[in-house]
Amino acid sequence: MTRFVLLKNEKHFAGFEASGHSTQNADDLQGKLVCSAVSSAVIMTANAITEILEKKAKTKVFDGYLKIEIENPDEQSDLVLKSLLFHINELSKEYSGRIEITNGGLH
Repeated sequence: MTRFVLLKNEKHFAGFEASGHSTQNADDLQGKLVCSAVSSAVIMTANAITEILEKKAKTKVFDGYLKIEIENPDEQSDLVLKSLLFHINELSKEYSGRIEITNGGLH
């Protein structure tokens, strides 16, 4: 299962963490589709934050894991992160049991 956490500070969404795989086995085509959709969305979002909005951020990336923490989040980064959350939420409705969304905080 893919796990998604939207990170928050006292005023803004401050990043996200996506981890895990949605596949149950090597032949799980629906799981591969969900993994691809989530991967594409989180990479596009990370790039939008760092390259388009030019926000400084701490990132960690490895197989099945991406975490980004924005140093100075603001209203623009909120919109980008809300868009990602909306997309992930819609995927989780469409592919029940493949994605777990939880609220988070910076720690």
